[in-house]
Amino acid sequence: MNKFKINKILLILFILFLLSCSKSHCNPEECIRTDLYCEDKKLINITYACVDDECSPFTNNSVDCLSLDENFCINSSMMDLISHDCRNNACVKTKKIINCNPQNCVKGKCNLNCGDNIINEGENCKNCPQDVSCNEDENCLNDICVPKDQELKVCFFAAECDDDDPCTYDDCDRQKGKCMNKYFKSKVPSFCCDIDADCDDGNICTDDLCVKNRCSPEEICQKNESS
Repeated sequence: MNKFKINKILLILFILFLLSCSKSHCNPEECIRTDLYCEDKKLINITYACVDDECSPFTNNSVDCLSLDENFCINSSMMDLISHDCRNNACVKTKKIINCNPQNCVKGKCNLNCGDNIINEGENCKNCPQDVSCNEDENCLNDICVPKDQELKVCFFAAECDDDDPCTYDDCDRQKGKCMNKYFKSKVPSFCCDIDADCDDGNICTDDLCVKNRCSPEEICQKNESS
């Protein structure tokens, strides 16, 4: 390869190098900015910056203003309704007092969905009978639909669940309106049991049996001697 061709190749490579150096890079002064505007009740808040030599979104703090809406029950019939809209590049709050059906006030908030024929969270046959309706053979007790022939079995307090069994702990599940009578091994008196091993009295002449949560020892030494 002659000297002329070598110089020509070197010149081409030098030109390519200069072109690569002159390639435009991201200019921070032109790129860095924040786009802030309202769109469909949403506050668009996007900041741009130079990322890998390109002007790209750097942070996105956009928010749906409607997601900030709240309501609070003031008393049994009134509530504060706080609604939001996007105006002047900001989520703007509007507060007003409106009526709320006393039955629709659930956990301090007014259930505005009652009556939409959908069983929403927190709705029951008491606070929203429009959506949670009981069958003809049921009544609404303790916020649940209970068959009419079982109404007397529904409990409100633990005292109503006393089964006269000293070996059970009596309680009322108020959410379900059902009694819970559970055996606890540690409960006195000592003749209460769950399994045969709970009735071990240390006497080799007795067969330690647990029958219906009661210790029922049987004498076995006399039986063996007579046989």
